[in-house]
Amino acid sequence: MTRQISGVIWKTTYPVDGNTVVEEAIANGHSTLYQQRVRYLTSSWAYASSYSWSQSNTATWTFSGTSEVATKVRTTLGLSYSRTTTYSTTINIPADQNKLSKPGFASDFFKQNYKYYMYTNSIVTVSETSYIKTPLADTYLLIYYK
Repeated sequence: MTRQISGVIWKTTYPVDGNTVVEEAIANGHSTLYQQRVRYLTSSWAYASSYSWSQSNTATWTFSGTSEVATKVRTTLGLSYSRTTTYSTTINIPADQNKLSKPGFASDFFKQNYKYYMYTNSIVTVSETSYIKTPLADTYLLIYYK
């Protein structure tokens, strides 16, 4: 995995109808996001003293902007598409039975910010500021309270 604060992530030049088209993605900083909720594991809030969990959970990448551009940035930097955590034994998670709660699955994510440009004959024709978030190895089973 490559973390890129600045500079060109990728650049492509090609001809279209006698014009020169250039596409490029330029890194615009990055960060690590810790314990970001991926999903709740139950649909209802409850007053419970504990929860048990034994199923696998998967965190997948997310992005803003254009899908094709985000995919190219992710693959160029070697960032993961998804992470799956499998639990071979049942995990018991204590909760405060005096509060409404529900269990959730969370993950750490790497967030790469970038700017995408398309030029036709050196004139900017498309510009977008976007990001991709890809899951890291650390995942969590957490209790969320209302």
